[in-house]
Amino acid sequence: MPSPSHPVERFSFSTALFGMLVLTLGMGLGRFLYTPMLPVMMAEGSFSFSQLSWIASGNYAGYLAGSLLFSFGAFHQPSRLRPFLLASALASGLLILAMAWLLPFILVLLIRVLAGVASAGMLIFGSTLIMQHTRHPFVLAALFSGVGIGIALGNEYVLAGLHFDLSSQTLWQGAGALSGMMLIALTLLMPSKKHAITPMPLAKTEQQIMSWWLLAILYGLAGFGYIIVATYLPLMAKDA
Repeated sequence: MPSPSHPVERFSFSTALFGMLVLTLGMGLGRFLYTPMLPVMMAEGSFSFSQLSWIASGNYAGYLAGSLLFSFGAFHQPSRLRPFLLASALASGLLILAMAWLLPFILVLLIRVLAGVASAGMLIFGSTLIMQHTRHPFVLAALFSGVGIGIALGNEYVLAGLHFDLSSQTLWQGAGALSGMMLIALTLLMPSKKHAITPMPLAKTEQQIMSWWLLAILYGLAGFGYIIVATYLPLMAKDA
């Protein structure tokens, strides 16, 4: 067991904040802001319920495609992680902003597919970069807390906007501006290369804790269990 002073257990508040912001932007806003925005867009008559459902499904398909694409080792070379992460963050922000444009259904669908790919990139590159610098439990917890923080932030943001009678177009514009500020913060908080942990080779006798396919099934079932409710809960609550 490494001691608390060991680099693997290094605690850094800035790294924890960086990780939290990665998933606040990439997952909480980039992926799940659409949930509270769906009933707003539907009430405005921008799209039908069927079209909005396809748009939501397109985002999940993009996330799946991005997850599979970015799993290849060529994306995980240390020198590429930072530029790939920043590119994913920039894409997330621009695609959020693009939702403010009055575009045809097929283009909005394409935007959300690409947003799903960008969200996958932020999750994969962000978590990989964090774990190259520390395995401290608090830092890792802060990283994944970003999803919930982003969801809560997005929900309250939309509720506040509705209180002031803001349109979905204005709400997407504001979310794009917020994403831009987060991108600047991510750039400033980016962990330094000099603090990266030297990779340790795995012992030949070390066994896998779980087969990859079993892990994929478990993660898939978790997604199936929550994604329908996570997407349509605001609409169901509105109609209740």
